Amino acid sequence: MPSGHSATIKPGILGLMLLVASAFACGPAVELPPIPREGTPAGGSPVGPGLPAGGLAVWESNRDGSWGIWVQSFDERGPRRLSPLEAGRDHCCAHISPGGRQVAYLSRPTLGDYQERPIDGELRLLLRDGSGERVLGPARGQVWANRSAVWRSEGELILIGADGLTYLHDLPTGRRRALTRVAEPLGWLVDPTLRHATQALPSFSPYDARSRAITSLFGFRGCESYFSADGRWGYWVERGGGPIRRMRLGDRLVSDWIGRDDPRLPKGRRYVYFPMLSRDGGWLAYGASGGGHSHSKANYEIFVVPVDRETLDLTGPPLRLTDHPKVDRYPDLWVPADARP
Repeated sequence: MPSGHSATIKPGILGLMLLVASAFACGPAVELPPIPREGTPAGGSPVGPGLPAGGLAVWESNRDGSWGIWVQSFDERGPRRLSPLEAGRDHCCAHISPGGRQVAYLSRPTLGDYQERPIDGELRLLLRDGSGERVLGPARGQVWANRSAVWRSEGELILIGADGLTYLHDLPTGRRRALTRVAEPLGWLVDPTLRHATQALPSFSPYDARSRAITSLFGFRGCESYFSADGRWGYWVERGGGPIRRMRLGDRLVSDWIGRDDPRLPKGRRYVYFPMLSRDGGWLAYGASGGGHSHSKANYEIFVVPVDRETLDLTGPPLRLTDHPKVDRYPDLWVPADARP
């Protein structure tokens, strides 16, 4: 597997150098000719067979002219916009709470895609029906990754502050406790078990909650890194269009999760991005295009596939959730605890 080296975390120059190197994996690329769409029809109760009843998916889409958060309940027909229309601002980085009742997302100024710097905004919270929206405070999204927060519990969010520190935000009181001591422009997210940290650049570095220190480990190319809710796995996209890779954090064993042009995926929909594991660990949501790379123009659609909770191996065919000519990207998925793939 790729090897890294240990070092004391240093903000600024090192992170920016790594960011530039990562651009070759996740930055803009030449748009490929479109491939005729072909895929597995969506499943779920009214949505169709295959998806777990009671499940919920959220994602980013520009289908109504601005980037917003869209939602699909597997018990209802058709998606709808969840976040409000807001002139001059984009909505991104949506994540569903552990109980499936709340959605956190980032509202930030409209500046275009592939910003090679952090974009500050405000973290917001609303209920799954779109009501009860409130502002939680300033927050930062990771470059190219559209990751801004990690749910630790129904009342706690780990987030990147606009000052470059990582915080634990207590929802009932609104208080924030700093989890890091050193500000980092690229931002660190910490997993729910408070044992590992990562930037958009995949490192899954050891985190010590007592000292609030991160021993940074670098050496993996790619972007869009995130954690399983139980802290056992890290995953990311290694290159444009795949593969999606996974790391078993206990021994740092790395393997392909979904290969590049993986034959298990529908033909014409094998250019993959935006992986997100459901909190229960039994489902993977991701985006796939017919070969186009641009995250703002290519026709990405959202797919859901069942996985083994122990190994994360795929256990069934991908199920198509969206079908729209605009972009659908960066999904998150929640299913009831008793739903089994």
